[in-house]
Amino acid sequence: MLRKAAAHGLLALGLLAGSRGEALEPGKRLSQYGLDVWQSEQGLPQNTVQALLRGRDGYLWIGTQEGLVRFDGARFTTYDRRNTPELKHNSIISLAEGPDGTIWAGTNGGGILLRHRNGAFTSIGAAEGLTSLIVWAIVLDGAGDAWVGGDGNGVQRISGGRVVQRVTTREGLPVDQVRVVAFDPSGALWVGTTGGGVAVVRGGQVERVWGADVLGSGLVRGLAPDAQGGVWVAASGGGLTFLKDGVAKAYREKDGFPSDQVTVVHVDASGTVWFGTWGAGVGRIRDGVVETIGTAEGLSNDQVWSLTSDEEGSLWIGTWVGGLNRLRDGRFLSYTTREGLTNDNVRVLLQGHDGSVWIGTAGGGLNRLKDGRVTAFRVKDGLPSDHVSALLEDRRGTLWVGTNLGGAARFSNGRFAPLGPEQGLPHHDVRAFAEDGDGNVWIATIGGGLTRVSPDGTLRVFTVERDGLPSDRILALAVGPDGAIWMGSPALGVVRYAGGRFRVFTTGDGLASSRVIALHVDADGTVWAGTSGGGLARIRGDRVRSVTTREGLWDDLVQVILDDGKGSLWMSCNKGVFRVSRDELEAVADGKATSLRSVSFGPSDGMRSGSAAGGQQPAGFVATDGRIWFPTFRGIAVLDPSRLGQAGRSPRVAIEEVLVDGRPVDVRGAVTLPASAERLEVHYTALTLVATDRVRFRIRLDGLDREPVDVGARRVAYYTNLPSGSYVFRVAAADVQGEWGERETTLIFRKKPRVRETWWFWASVVLLGTAAGWGLVRWRVASLRAREAELLVLVEQRTRSLSEEKARAEEARVRAEDARADAEIHREVAERATAEAEEASRTKSRFLANVSHELRTPLNAIIGYSEMLSEEATDEGRAALVRDLEKIRSAALHQLELVNSVLDLARIEAGRLELDLETFPLLPLVDETTAIVKPLLERNRNRLVVRCGDGDGLVMRSDPMKVRQCLFNLLSNACKFTEDGTIELEVRREEEAGSAWFSFRVADTGIGIAPEKLARLFEPFAQADASTARRFGGSGLGLSITRQLCELMGGTVTATSAPGAGSTFELRLPAMPEA
Repeated sequence: MLRKAAAHGLLALGLLAGSRGEALEPGKRLSQYGLDVWQSEQGLPQNTVQALLRGRDGYLWIGTQEGLVRFDGARFTTYDRRNTPELKHNSIISLAEGPDGTIWAGTNGGGILLRHRNGAFTSIGAAEGLTSLIVWAIVLDGAGDAWVGGDGNGVQRISGGRVVQRVTTREGLPVDQVRVVAFDPSGALWVGTTGGGVAVVRGGQVERVWGADVLGSGLVRGLAPDAQGGVWVAASGGGLTFLKDGVAKAYREKDGFPSDQVTVVHVDASGTVWFGTWGAGVGRIRDGVVETIGTAEGLSNDQVWSLTSDEEGSLWIGTWVGGLNRLRDGRFLSYTTREGLTNDNVRVLLQGHDGSVWIGTAGGGLNRLKDGRVTAFRVKDGLPSDHVSALLEDRRGTLWVGTNLGGAARFSNGRFAPLGPEQGLPHHDVRAFAEDGDGNVWIATIGGGLTRVSPDGTLRVFTVERDGLPSDRILALAVGPDGAIWMGSPALGVVRYAGGRFRVFTTGDGLASSRVIALHVDADGTVWAGTSGGGLARIRGDRVRSVTTREGLWDDLVQVILDDGKGSLWMSCNKGVFRVSRDELEAVADGKATSLRSVSFGPSDGMRSGSAAGGQQPAGFVATDGRIWFPTFRGIAVLDPSRLGQAGRSPRVAIEEVLVDGRPVDVRGAVTLPASAERLEVHYTALTLVATDRVRFRIRLDGLDREPVDVGARRVAYYTNLPSGSYVFRVAAADVQGEWGERETTLIFRKKPRVRETWWFWASVVLLGTAAGWGLVRWRVASLRAREAELLVLVEQRTRSLSEEKARAEEARVRAEDARADAEIHREVAERATAEAEEASRTKSRFLANVSHELRTPLNAIIGYSEMLSEEATDEGRAALVRDLEKIRSAALHQLELVNSVLDLARIEAGRLELDLETFPLLPLVDETTAIVKPLLERNRNRLVVRCGDGDGLVMRSDPMKVRQCLFNLLSNACKFTEDGTIELEVRREEEAGSAWFSFRVADTGIGIAPEKLARLFEPFAQADASTARRFGGSGLGLSITRQLCELMGGTVTATSAPGAGSTFELRLPAMPEA
C-alpha cells in the first residue's frame, strides 16, 4: 500500500535545509510551495497549455492551441500563423530542444516548426519526408538528430532537416500511433503508443514491449527516465508504473493512488517524481509518499496536460483551459491551517526554552509546534480567550499568555491559571509582557496601563492618577540593561520608567510619529522604537534620531525589530519584511550618512501574505538556529537568512529587439543606423523566471551617458535624435536583493552622419566665414591707415610751414632773445608731442568706433534676418532648416559678443569707465541676474541653487550695473561649462580688519580647469585650451573684464578648480567703498 502525507498535524522536518537551485525543496509539503497562475488575462494567448520547455536560452517555451509562446517571467511573446509564416498550424502539442539550442515544436497537423538560436524559423513537413503532420512527441539524441512520433507511421528520425529512418510495426512496434518518446540513461529509445503500451528500441529494432497487462492500460501518455535507472510510465486508465530491470511497480487507485488517469510524468533534478492527472491535479512521489495538490489548494484546473521543471527551482504545470501554473520554492517556509494550525491569522510567536514554538492566533487559541506536530489549546482547555495577543516564557519556565478579551493566564504543568480582572488585572486587553532582572513580570494593557507581578504573585498596578503614568494605553514593553522599563504608547510615544520616575519621548524630542508599536533594547542600552507612520527611531541617552523612508527605509510602519546577531535589524510591515544594516542605521542616525539601503521580501519571495502582524508582542523572533519567524494574516512565514546569499547572482540580460523609427532591425551583425534615424528603441529582458516583479535594470549608452542609469523595472530604452557617431549600449540586471553583478549585455551600433554633420562641411563653413570676416577687417583697417597717413602728412606740412615762418621772424631778434627762443622751442616741442598723442588717441577711438559700426551693423542684420527666416521655416514645418538658421544666429551672436567685449576692454584700458555709486539692496540685483541666466541654465539642463544671508542686512554702496555685469559673467561661464549639473551662488557679508565686504561665490559641477591653466585665466582672450573654445565657444574676454571691473570697484576675484571636479569663483567687493 502507498503512504500518503498526513492532511493535518505532521509537518515537514527538513525546513530550508539548503538550496539545490535546480529543483523544489523536497522536504516541504506541497501546500508550502508558492503557487502562481497565468491565464489569458495576463497575456497568455490561450488557456490550454499542451507542452512546456525551459530552454537553455533562459525562456520558458509554451505550446498552446493558439501558437508557440515565449515567456520571460514578465511578458508573453506569441508566434502564430499571422506573424510566423513558417508555422503551418497554430496548435503546438510537443516541444524539445536540440544540442545547438534550436527549439523544435510539433504541431497538431502542420508538421514541425524550428526556431533557431539566431531567431530564424524553418519548418519540416511532407516535403522533407515527414509522413505524419500530427507530431505528438519529439526527443533529440546526442548527435542532434530528432526522433518524432505522431498519428501513424511509428517513429521517424530526422537528420539534416529530412526524415532518414523510420521505426514502425515492421520493426516490432505494437502499433504505429506514437504519443511520447524518451531516451533512458543507457541510450535506449522508449516509445509510448496509443493502444499498444510501451516499446524499447535499440539499434533501430524493438527490443521489448510492455502492454496493458503490465501498465494497466495501453494508452501511454507520459515517459520519464529516472536518474537512478528505470523509466516511469504514465497511462490513461492505468495510473503510474515504474519499470526497472524488467520489474514493474504499479501505482493504482485501488492501492490508494489519487487517480488512474495519469496524463504526464516528470522527474526533476532532485529525483522527485511529479505526475499530472485528468481530474485530480498534480501529484508528487518522494520516498514512497504520495501527495497531491488541486483546485482546492489554488491550482487553476485539475486537468493537467504538461509538466516541466527549471534550474531555478520551479515546477511548471500546463492545464487544460486553466492556463499556466507554477509551484515555486520561495525563501519563506509557510505554516497555515493546511499544516495543522487552528487559524491562519497568527498574531504573536515565541520560541520556548525547549525549542517549542508557541503560536498565538486570532480566534484559534494557542498552538504549540514541537517535533513537527501541532497541539492546540482553546478556551475548553482553560485558556481565557481564543484571541491570543501576548506571550512570554519566564525564567522558571512558566508560559504567560495574554488575550484581547480575557486578560492573561499562566500555563505550567499542563494547566492554565487565570490572571484577569477578577484576579486584580486592571484590564482584559493584554498586549505585551516583559520580565526584569528581579523576576518581576510586567504586563501592558490597552486601557488598564501597567501592572507588575512579583515572583510571589503580588500585583502592583501603575495608574495615571496615582503614579503619574503618562498613558494607560501601552502596546510594547522592553527592559533595559540598567533595569529601566521601556513602554511604547499608541498616542504619546516612548516612555521610560526608572527610579520611580517616568520620562516621555515625543515628536518634540525627535520621534517622527507618536504611535509606537515595537521596542528593542541593545546590550549597551540603546533603544530602537518602531512606529506607525514614522519609521524607526533610535534613543540613546536623551537624544532621539528618526530614520524613515526618506533615508531609504522600506516602509514607515515598523511592527517588530529583530536583531539577527549578524549585523542587521529585521522589521515587518504591511508589505512584507525587510532588513537594514546596523552600521548604515547608525551612520544615518549620527548624521554621517544621508541614506541607507533596505533589502525587502514579500509575496514574490514565498510569503503567503505580505501583511505581517503588529501591535502585539512578540511579533516575531530569531530562533536559536538563526531562522526568523514572522506572524502574518495568512499563517507563519519563516526565513533563513543564511540561504539568502545563494541568490546573489544577477540574471543574464537578453536584447530581444531593436526598433529604429518603429521598424525592427537585424542585430545579429553590425548595426548601422541611417543618418535620418530619429527614434531608437532597445527592448531587453532578464533571463530569470523568479521574482521578475523585483528585477531592476540599469542602462548606459557610451558616448551619451556619463554614468549608468537605474531605470527600475522598465524593459525598454528610448533615445531620440542621437548625433552621428559610434555607440555602445550596456544593460545589466540586479538580483532580487538589489545587488548589481558583473554580468552586462552590450549592443554596438553606429549612426551615419548627415552632410551637415560631417567635419569637412563645418570646416568649409568656418573657413569661408573666417575668410570673409578677415577680408572685411583687413579692407577697413587698410582704409583707416591710409586716412591716418594722409592726416600725418598734412600735419607735417603745416608744421613745417609754421616753423619756417617762425624761424624767419625770429632771425631778426635771435641775438637778443636766445634764452627766450630756446624755452619757446622746448615748449612747442612738448605741445606738438601732446597734440600728436591726443590725435593718435582720437584716431584709435575713431578706428574702434568705425570698426564697431562696420561689424555690428552686418551682424545685427544677420541676426534679424535669421530670426525672420526661422519664424517662416517654423510655420512651414521645416525643422531641419530651423536648426540650421539657429546655428547661424548663434554664430552671429557670438561674434557680436566678441565685438562688444573688445569695446568694453578698450574703454577700461583708456580709463574712460567711471563708477556710478549708489546705495542699493543686493537681493533684487541677485534675483534680476539669476533671471537673466535662466535660459542659459535650461540650455544645458542645469539647476541653480541660491543662498543668501539676512536679506535686510544685504545693502551695498557701489555701481550696481557693474556689480551685475561681474556676477552675470561668472554665472554665464558656469552655465556654459556645466551640463546636467548644479550651479551654486552664495552671497554673504563678511567683516575683515574693521571693514565690511560682500563675497559672491559661484560654484559649479562642470568640466573644471587644470591647475597650470589657472594662472592666465584672467588674461584677455585666454581660455583653458583650444578644445574648450571649440566645444563651448566664448571670446576669452569675460573674466578679464570681470577682474578689471572688480579692481575698479576696489575688490578682487579669485578662482579654484580641478579637472572633472567643477570650478569655484569668488568675487569680493567692499560693502561701502572708501571716499
